[in-house]
Amino acid sequence: MTLKFNQVEGTGAWMARVGGPSARGVLGRFGAMVAELKRTGQVSQTAARSGEAFLRALRPFLVYHNVLTISCDSRNRCYVNGVVQAIDSRLEETIKGLLTDIDVPGITFSENWGENNIHDFVQVLANCWEGASASERLRRFTEQSQKISAPAKVVVWFGKAPQNATPNLSDRKLAMVHYSRLVALLDATEKIVLEGRSPDMFVGHIEETFRQIIGRMTSRYYELRLLALTCTEPETRSRQAYHGANVAIFSVLMGRLLGVTAVDLVSLGLAALQHDLGRMGQFHEPDADGTRESPASLKSHVFRGLTRALVAKDYTDSSLLRMIVNHEHHRLSDNYPEDELQQETSIFSEIVSVADAFDRLQSGSSWQDPIQPVEVIRRLEANSEQYRPAAVELLRDVVGVIPRGTLLRLKNGDYVVVVSGGARRSHRPLVRRLRDPQGQVDPHWTFMELDDPATEIEYEIDTWPTTEWRDAILT
Repeated sequence: MTLKFNQVEGTGAWMARVGGPSARGVLGRFGAMVAELKRTGQVSQTAARSGEAFLRALRPFLVYHNVLTISCDSRNRCYVNGVVQAIDSRLEETIKGLLTDIDVPGITFSENWGENNIHDFVQVLANCWEGASASERLRRFTEQSQKISAPAKVVVWFGKAPQNATPNLSDRKLAMVHYSRLVALLDATEKIVLEGRSPDMFVGHIEETFRQIIGRMTSRYYELRLLALTCTEPETRSRQAYHGANVAIFSVLMGRLLGVTAVDLVSLGLAALQHDLGRMGQFHEPDADGTRESPASLKSHVFRGLTRALVAKDYTDSSLLRMIVNHEHHRLSDNYPEDELQQETSIFSEIVSVADAFDRLQSGSSWQDPIQPVEVIRRLEANSEQYRPAAVELLRDVVGVIPRGTLLRLKNGDYVVVVSGGARRSHRPLVRRLRDPQGQVDPHWTFMELDDPATEIEYEIDTWPTTEWRDAILT
């Protein structure tokens, strides 16, 4: 069955438009629920219905973001997950009043919520106002909220309340900022490397960007947008910079699934971003068959990369890992230099090698046309001697079995493009319709989720006559 988002109760047309639930909307419904409870002073039918309305916004929000933290600052501005939201001033005062009454900066919701859970939470709120003091109300709220049945979870948030009056960027905009920054920093690094200077010139900015990316990865929508951006059509002059950014994003997401610490993820991000130091300013010369890079070009590329990696300002863990990855990922991907001793390679090099191969094959090269992402996954899985199966499985768990960018014809006649491989949704792809069965353009690029891809997909499409499929993913 094909599920259209705008047919799902509680998600609404706004979810289909922006690809995720509205932070402002879920905050507004929370405020309306609290206002109704304060007005009646008891769990009335109206209060129960307002709780159910909040639940309809809460559930899809948690699907995309994992957690919902509602907080306020000293000027009554309300925040969702640290991002300020513009809502009705009366609702702002109501939410601030609740947090003041129980003497906490914020409240965090997580896990899966149902109707019974929200009814229990409404009762918790009604009871917490019965305390004589703020400490007593906080005690009652904490004790009773712990009794809400699993897996639903609500806890008091004791983080520092935001004080910055400047609104933070949405997940969509922030993903674009971070991706563009990686491309720009690698492009700038190439210019100084070609002047014979150290590739560490912008390493501080690069590492800070990865810290911000890693910190935001708790949001599923942010991750979805970041992966979508790896389908961006690269500018000709900066093709290597786009490739480096894509490989870095895939690698960091794979490393996170592996349980790598945040510090090591930053090092992995830098090594993946600059994994092709030797290719900066170098034309890829194909071999006689025109099927891959020539041995002479590859040799020059590898040694140039190691030489440039040695021109580091300081041999930190990040710069040393960059040097290792620059050497080992070619041994894995290109069998150069030949590994006569069968030496064990770093897991980070294996991650970068798989991420590099995936992006090279899906983007194409001077000697090979782009390949459908789903076909790339199959080729990597089939080449177990070159790419460790565990590393390929990590990539598949990031991009999905049918990755974003794959073009399909469904058995109902629709032509669609995958915008998310659905790795976190049991590999159920999220698609947008490009054409209907009559070949007419769908002006809205309707969102659909494929519940059973094996029975819904008729065949894969190798090429598409226009670039609208990229627009459908990136918009």
